[in-house]
Amino acid sequence: MLILKPDKLSVIQKQFNDRFPFLKLDFFQQVSKSFPTNTKPISLNDNFLIQSFPDNNIRFLINEHMSVIFIEHLFLQHFGISVQVLRKSGNTWLQVKLTNHWTLRRQNDEGEELSGLNYVKKRKID
Repeated sequence: MLILKPDKLSVIQKQFNDRFPFLKLDFFQQVSKSFPTNTKPISLNDNFLIQSFPDNNIRFLINEHMSVIFIEHLFLQHFGISVQVLRKSGNTWLQVKLTNHWTLRRQNDEGEELSGLNYVKKRKID
């Protein structure tokens, strides 16, 4: 998955979810260090266009071997926005703070198992 600038968050979310169906991305404004730590982050609109930095050639690849914490770092470093990866568990989306060192593939596989679905077999039937 290739992330380019400029791109809408909704496009990035869809591409990510197409590649990792049991994971999703939520985007937030970077909270200033002067704010109290209990301040709730502000969600970014799906139509938000990534263009935080003046370099128009920013791009990076996301693959299944990258860890959640690395993905979060990439978005913060290159676009100045916070991202949170959520994993599906049944009908619920869970934060992966305790397992943020896992790869996206492992997170997605765990989400598939927790959701009680065999996504690969289901896709072949459809």
